[in-house]
Amino acid sequence: MIERILTCPKCKGTSFTIKMKYKQEDEMRLLMCHDGYGFQMEEAIWECNKCKNKNYNNLTWVKQ
Repeated sequence: MIERILTCPKCKGTSFTIKMKYKQEDEMRLLMCHDGYGFQMEEAIWECNKCKNKNYNNLTWVKQ
């Protein structure tokens, strides 16, 4: 089994805060819909909790 962990390329941190902006009327659809979050994760704001880097495109998967 291969295990990979999402890592910040700047500081190698592995803990992130993910923020999403959406209209209030879409909230229940996002919470209840099985694919609601999946399609929007790339549009979310990803912030490394260690160095506060905010760049989803540069995150890397590291083999453990």
